Amino acid sequence: MCPHVHAGTQWRPAPPADDAAVPQVRKQGSGIGAGKPGGAPSAADEGRPTVKRRDQTCQAAAFTLIELLVVISIIALLVAILLPGLQQARRQAKNVVCGTRLSQLGTSLAFGLADHGAYPLWDDGAVSGADGHLNIMGTWIDVLFANGYLGNVEVGYCPVDTRPDPLNIARGTEWGFNYPIPLGGGAGSDHSYGISAPMASGAWLAQETGYKFPQVGWEGNRVLVADGWWTWMHGFSAHALLDNDVLDPYWGGNTVGYRHGSRKRPSANVLHQDGSVARISIDLSDRYWNGELRGYRPIQTYFWRQREHTLIGPFGGINDLNIHEKHFYGDLNTYPENLSPDIPDQLDPQWWTDQHAWPVEIRTRKGWHR
Repeated sequence: MCPHVHAGTQWRPAPPADDAAVPQVRKQGSGIGAGKPGGAPSAADEGRPTVKRRDQTCQAAAFTLIELLVVISIIALLVAILLPGLQQARRQAKNVVCGTRLSQLGTSLAFGLADHGAYPLWDDGAVSGADGHLNIMGTWIDVLFANGYLGNVEVGYCPVDTRPDPLNIARGTEWGFNYPIPLGGGAGSDHSYGISAPMASGAWLAQETGYKFPQVGWEGNRVLVADGWWTWMHGFSAHALLDNDVLDPYWGGNTVGYRHGSRKRPSANVLHQDGSVARISIDLSDRYWNGELRGYRPIQTYFWRQREHTLIGPFGGINDLNIHEKHFYGDLNTYPENLSPDIPDQLDPQWWTDQHAWPVEIRTRKGWHR
């Protein structure tokens, strides 16, 4: 509580009423300190008590405290309102970077296709246990760098990728492959993007396949590369989003990396053969008759053919049924993969490993001992 009179107030005796020094009538504008420079008390003020009032100072301090609390409340409210928008903008920026990097990979793949008439194979998994390689695979992205088609191997990473994502770790654990030690180690495969298996194996050019690829006119629909949870991909299967089991219901599924979007609507960026980039989204409520996740219906974007089943693939994939679980017409339903093995050595990661020819930048990045 603020006292109205300072504790140190001193009373001085007033001069006699007939004292000539004390005017009987004050002029307008006179008062305490009036008429003297610096506010010094005049002769008329002599004898008045010296009073120091603190009530106004105290009130001003109380108002400042309230004002501070109001400002803090407003700031907290603004943060609560703006933070989700800022986070969304940040995610959107990362999504744009991801799409840009896919475009750069598309340009690099086009260079290789022009030189060799083929795309690189996905990885050297069969020989990744070679002396000093520690089951850390060389991939198709490393091949692009080794051939000089890609100037910076960092392009092979999506900024949204946790490097590696949980489902990448899960498959690496199941199959015994490791993430590069200098990048954190543990289970998984390197890089954030997978290449289409039928495109990388050259099956899209092979005329003896059970189902012939339409080689011209569909380049803007056919997937070449996409956000991935492994080095290769067969179809759009995403059932592991429900149970975290990368081998359910088919070992070749759950390879597209749906790391964008939201929990209710996961999405992935895809690169088409013509170099265009698109976004596909999964509807987690869209199921097959047996309850397994269908999620995406490949009408405009697909790996093999329009309306393909999400579990397409070799050695157990569902290739004779379409996305609506109806039979495709005819019997040309053999999934096109590994039917054109004549891939140039320079595009084969296994060749680079067998020849100990990887550039020092790749060896260092992987943590290989040789």
